[in-house]
This record gives sequence, structure tokens and C-alpha cells, in this order.
Amino acid sequence: MILLFSFGRSGSGAPEIISRSVLDEDCLMLPRTVSRILVGIDVSILRLYPLTRLLSPFGATSPSRQKNPWLQSQVVLPAKVKTLAPGVFVRANGIFQSGPYDLQDIPVNLTVSHECLVFGNWTIDLSLPLVAFDPVRIAWTKECPTNVVGLTVQNTTGDIIVENGLALPEWSLSAHSAVAGPDVFNDSFSVSWKSIDAGASLVIVEVVAIVEPPEVCAVILGGPLMASFRIKKDPQELSVFFNCSQQGSMNVTVVLLLDDSTHSSTAFSFSKAVGGPRNGFSVSSSRVNITSEDVVQNGVTQLSWSNLGQSGQLGAHQAGLNTNRSPFLFFMDPSSTSYASQAFAAPTWTVDPPGVCNLFTAGAAAPGGVSGSILNPLELQVVYECTDVGVFNVTVSVPIVAFDPVEFTWTKVSNGHRLGLNVDAAAAPERGFVSVVANGAVTAPWKTSVEAVEFNQQDHKQISFAFSADGSQLASSQSVPVQAPYATTNSSSCVPSLSGPISNGANIPAHEEQSLVVDMTACLSLQVDLVVQINFGLAPYKNISFGFIWRQNVQNSPQQPASDASKTVFIGLAVGFGGLFLITVIVLVWRRFKKQEYQNSLAPDYK
Repeated sequence: MILLFSFGRSGSGAPEIISRSVLDEDCLMLPRTVSRILVGIDVSILRLYPLTRLLSPFGATSPSRQKNPWLQSQVVLPAKVKTLAPGVFVRANGIFQSGPYDLQDIPVNLTVSHECLVFGNWTIDLSLPLVAFDPVRIAWTKECPTNVVGLTVQNTTGDIIVENGLALPEWSLSAHSAVAGPDVFNDSFSVSWKSIDAGASLVIVEVVAIVEPPEVCAVILGGPLMASFRIKKDPQELSVFFNCSQQGSMNVTVVLLLDDSTHSSTAFSFSKAVGGPRNGFSVSSSRVNITSEDVVQNGVTQLSWSNLGQSGQLGAHQAGLNTNRSPFLFFMDPSSTSYASQAFAAPTWTVDPPGVCNLFTAGAAAPGGVSGSILNPLELQVVYECTDVGVFNVTVSVPIVAFDPVEFTWTKVSNGHRLGLNVDAAAAPERGFVSVVANGAVTAPWKTSVEAVEFNQQDHKQISFAFSADGSQLASSQSVPVQAPYATTNSSSCVPSLSGPISNGANIPAHEEQSLVVDMTACLSLQVDLVVQINFGLAPYKNISFGFIWRQNVQNSPQQPASDASKTVFIGLAVGFGGLFLITVIVLVWRRFKKQEYQNSLAPDYK
């Protein structure tokens, strides 16, 4: 159907429509006296051709008109079309919709499309805003067809949504009172048609979904009805999938477009809520016993892992001094009826109070991902680099697309040691290596206390230490940088010399050893016991200092060398066995003497 009209103006104010012609598909012109144009059932697109035809009081050939070229045209802004019908959708397309247009005395195309979802005659209003003038308004009536008798739509619980082609009140386009909750990620409907004629069928050309507002969720339709389908009495499934990108609510209208110009398309509508805790999303802190009742269950944090909200208040769960990372596993609770997977963004963290430790994340879940089966969880490792002594709370926040973020909190205790650093010493060839520094902490015998390690000056003029880095305990780097060490003694007259790769400072790779040799030769002439201290830095971590006692004679010391102890044991055993042998000999000699004396005392007759 084609509507051709023109407008002009005389002076200012509202433009005047000076001509209007309506042509049907046979190009028959209707009388100009028609006050209201009727767009029939079989017409879904109305083509309009507006143009500017000016009325000037000066005449077309007057000098004033020729000197004012703006009188030759009119700037028109994007067209606006609307209707009060709850189930009629109208849309304007054409050259006007791209921005302001300079309309002249040449017809241009403006198309208005109609989509009827309800029965009746409805008024459509079109407005053409003009620059510096009142808008031009025209109206027409759209005749919408009747509903389809026998067309039924039901949901998965068997409730009737559409009966005889008309949506029930709670599913109507104006109500939107039926609600799909946040945990509904797909919904299914069955569509059937029952006719008096057993052999009859109804053709559904297409199924479309209209979403308002569109930015909350994308709606994807599935099922056999998505293509042109001839439906009979057997129900056909229609699936509605929601791909939500943010929290909020929206209205969803599902339209069944029919291949029948005498009946209106069938439509039903409902609301979709998005947000709140994500049902099924779970977090566990154990690799061995994975359970959703550990940290987070169904999007809700367990009370013992909840955010305390108060600085200085410690959590129920703690990561100890020798722990440099805390693992967490993300998965979907198998008991949940929601989707089997859920997308989440990269987790973030906060530290309270700050400054004690630096944190970063590792593992498959660190950049974000999709949480899935409990049999294949995604791991997030929260790694600590603690450079100071203190106790602080760590809160991890996991943004979940279109749902409330998941947050959980625990406490980390730090002593500022460089975890992963180990130092071993060759105390004596017979004793092997003795642990000096274990996982960044100096062991007790090497703190130069009463139980300090002792070395004999004559046997240990050089003492070697092996530095190594445990890769399983390292955090962001796979090496340990050690600053150049230095040695001190309790005598100002003696300074031991240091050699080896560590003596000038070194970067110790994971699972490799580098040596430090302490040469005490320069101190032999003192002939006194010395307390030797080895110091080195691990910035920004706490410095390390360990020591030992270098004695003239350590025979009576509690740290007696293994060789001397072996000799003492051997001598003791020899003395013991020798004494036992001597006693045995004495007893045998005595018994023989007593026997001879007894025999001598007998009478001669008995000899």
C-alpha cells in the first residue's frame, strides 16, 4: 500500500498537508476526501513518499524567493511512529532514520512495517519533526486479524499459556506477570494445534523473540519450530535459552508468525530476572576431599569463610608461616539443577592490612574461565610473597557474569622469611650435611646459642655451605637472589675469607646448588675459640644470619665429631670384653685349684 503526500507552509507555525493520495496494489487512486486511511489485514508494510511543496506569498518567480534558497526545501529529523495498541509493533525505516534530511520537491521513501499480535483496529501515528517548525503528523488505522482457534501453548509443568491463539492474562503482552527466575537458563514450551478437520495443519513460518531491554540477556530459540514448520495436533517443542551478560530484569515476548493472513500471529510474554547468588557455583579448598560445603556452596559463602568486615579481626581459616600459596577449586555442585557450567571473570583480591605481603594468582582459574564438572574443577592458587612480619586477612572476589560475585576471606600469618631457600653445611665428612637454613628459617643449632654447632680448628680450616632453592616453594620467580655475604667473628684480629659462587652474590635457580666456602686459615694463629657469624641479604625479605663456634679442642663438647665418638665406643667395647675374659680365666683357675685341693684331702685308699 502506498501513501503519497506533500506539505508546505505559509509564514510560520504548523505546516499544512496540501495533497494526499492513497494507492492500493492495483494503483487505483482513492478520493482525497477520505479522512482516515485503513490499512487492511493483508498489508504489513506501508510505503510513504513525502516531499516538500512550498507556498510562498511572494510567488514562485518573485525575487524574494530566489534570494532565499532555504524556502526551496525543509530539513526533516528522524521519523517517529507509535501506537497505543499493546500487541501491535510498528517501525519506521528509510532515509529519514539515518539523521536529518533535506527534503525537497522530490518524493523520498519512508517505510512503516506492522506486526499484529492482537485482534482489532488500531490507530498508528507518524510524526516528522521539522527544524524550526512544528512537526508534521499523520495517522491511519491498522486492521489486525483474528486469533487462531485451536492453537495451544503449554510450559513444562503442563500449564496452559496460550489457548485458542490468545495468551492467558498472566502471559499477555501487557502483564508480564509470569517470571523466570535467576536460576532459569533455559525454558521449554510445547506448541500444538487442534482442528475440526483431522487432516488440516497450520504453518508456522518463523518464531521470533523480542527482548526489552536487550542488553540484559540475549535470547536464543531452538527446536523444530525455528524453521517453517507445518504443525498438527502433535505437540512440538520450543526452547528458549538465555545468555545473560549483566544483572537486572527484562521482558521477553515470543511470537509465532503464521502463514495465514486472516489470523493474527500468536504471542506470549514473561519476565526474566537475572542476578543474586549463582545456584550451583561452588568452591573447595581441598584437592583431596572436594566438597561444595567447604568454602562456597551454591553461590553462598560459608560462614567460616565469610568477609569479616572489620580490620584486625582474624578469620577462622589460616595459612601458616611455611605456606606460600593457598589453592582453591571452582566447580558446579552436582546436586544443582542449574546449568552444568558458569562463566566467571578473573578473580581479584584485597589485603587487610596492606604492606605485609604481595599477592598474585596462578592456575587455570586465574584469568577467568568456565566452571564445570566436579570431576574436572578449575584451580586458583593465591600465591604470597611476604616480606614482613605480620598477620593479615585476604579476601578473594570472583565476578560471576550476570550474578552476585563470590567472596571468601581467610588469614595469612607471615614471618617475613624467604620461603624456598635452603642452606646445608658439611659439618664433617663422617656426619654428612647438616641443615643450616630450612625454607628460609635458620635452624636452632646454627643460631650461635648454647647449643651452637662447633668445629675443631685443626680438622676444619675450610667449611663449605651449599645454597639451593626449592622450586615448589617459590612464588612469582623460579629463583632466589642472594646478596653478597660477609663473615664476622668475636675477634677484631680475625676476618674469615669467603669464596665460591655465592661469595659475590648470586641468583640461585630452582633445584640447583651453589656453594659458599668459609676459609678460617687466617685465624689459626690466634689459638682461641671463635664465634663465626655468616650474614647475607635477601631483599626485600628479612636478612639471614647464622653462625658456629670454631674451637681449639672439642673433645668434651656436646658436638663431638663422629670419628672421635666411634673411637671411644670401640675402646669401651674392647675394655669391656677384656675385663670379661680376665674374670673368666680367674674363675677357671680358682675352680681347678679347689678341685686339686679336694682330691689331696681324700684318704690314700680312695685315690
